[in-house]
Amino acid sequence: MTLVRASSPTELREPALEDLAALAGCEPHPCVTIYLPMPAAFPERMQNALRYGQAVAHAADRLEAEGVPAADVPAWADRLTELDHDLRDAPESFRGLAVFLDRRGVRAYRLRVPPRERVYVADGFALRELARQLALLQTDKPAPPDSAAVIVGLDRILEAARRGRVRVLWVLASASVRGRLDPETGRVVSAEDRDGDVLDALAARVLAGRGELRVVSSLEMPAPVTAAAELL
Repeated sequence: MTLVRASSPTELREPALEDLAALAGCEPHPCVTIYLPMPAAFPERMQNALRYGQAVAHAADRLEAEGVPAADVPAWADRLTELDHDLRDAPESFRGLAVFLDRRGVRAYRLRVPPRERVYVADGFALRELARQLALLQTDKPAPPDSAAVIVGLDRILEAARRGRVRVLWVLASASVRGRLDPETGRVVSAEDRDGDVLDALAARVLAGRGELRVVSSLEMPAPVTAAAELL
């Protein structure tokens, strides 16, 4: 589980659509995701660095639970703290933070909308919140799907994703399905006492296959379900 050493602090930048596909190709296990709202008003913003430090400490605990040797965990935590921005000095447009770490290194993004706070350590990154943030910045709304071309049922969608046949995946922003995906079969396996969300793993698999991810509310879903897909 050797980490690539950093030659300089991690640049904090705004995300772009191409980042989703790049992050979907996370170097396998472990992959660390941190989402944190960043209050810009004084005095709340003075606590941003402290709260991020607490999130990093939580991630370190989860890394050890994922099997990273205790002696290696501080190096992973150090990479998470190497940001090129003072979190106590957030501009008004900087309302949230998204940080992703795998063995290749760390990527960090400024968010314009406060995310739900989350620390997640699993086989891949949790990308639904980042996709939702990017969709909020788009001025052109996607056309509604042809209901005849949409499939539902998590098992059917997982099999289609395994075969690289999902063109568009709709997932509820608020939903969660406990478990992990077997990398060989694509089937759901127990997460036991570890982090694991099938919908996050499914979203990453679709993005890695160059499919489109839409993270929506229940009113925007093409069917009254947790996930739906349009196939190629």
